[in-house]
Amino acid sequence: ASECSRQLVEIALYLLVWGESGNLRFMPELVYLLTELALASAGPGGPGFYGDGSRGTAGRSGRFLARIVRPIYALVFDEWYEKVDINQKGGDAKVVHKGFERYLLPDVANYDDWNEFFCDPSQVTKFILCKDGRDFFELPHEQRFAELPNVHWHASLKGSQIKTHRECHSLWGVYASTHRVWLLHALVFFVGAVIGTGVLHQK
Repeated sequence: ASECSRQLVEIALYLLVWGESGNLRFMPELVYLLTELALASAGPGGPGFYGDGSRGTAGRSGRFLARIVRPIYALVFDEWYEKVDINQKGGDAKVVHKGFERYLLPDVANYDDWNEFFCDPSQVTKFILCKDGRDFFELPHEQRFAELPNVHWHASLKGSQIKTHRECHSLWGVYASTHRVWLLHALVFFVGAVIGTGVLHQK
């Protein structure tokens, strides 16, 4: 029964984290990390995420979204976008950085890069830093969740630092995606030329 209860808590907490993560859901490895840190958390009673340690009151929810999710998404936004305007229909219109209109530049990080970063424990433990310069993973495991609002995400997840795949746009991509077709055409042409010229009959 205790094992079943533990698994139920893990599933429920994962769904709670996933539900509040917004666009961070495109980085499932990050969602897993946040869930693990929350499960290992020492709970209210100290500085950091829980503030003064007092119990939450009505109207004071949303700390996870405001103090953990939003700062991480701010990094994603700043990597791609310059600002948010209002379109003709009154909705949000994100304005990308100059030069990003057609495609992201090779050294600009995207969700795949960040997700791959969180897949690699050696990278995560090496690059995630607190705002005061401390190594985040030198903290005791049960204190890390409360320290998440103090992580310097812009320094820790800098695109040029974690970029693993650089996508270069050129005509070579057209050949790479269609080379089998050209090879087949060349082979058929060669066979047809051999048959048409009667080389096989001459032998």
